[in-house]
Amino acid sequence: MAGAGDRRAGGALRRGLILEIGGRAGAVVRMLPPLNVDESTMDQALAIFRAAVAAARDLPEGVHP
Repeated sequence: MAGAGDRRAGGALRRGLILEIGGRAGAVVRMLPPLNVDESTMDQALAIFRAAVAAARDLPEGVHP
């Protein structure tokens, strides 16, 4: 059974964002942007991450706890 980190990473990957899962019980999510990432790209990455977290928690997109 996939853990929450794996579900979030899988959801993000389906949306075009690669995440690295690590730490104890897969509780750490790492984003590895380039050093020269621009603000609009980072905003897009964070939007994808939020959507993946919402989907993993079975929340409708746009609802943030």
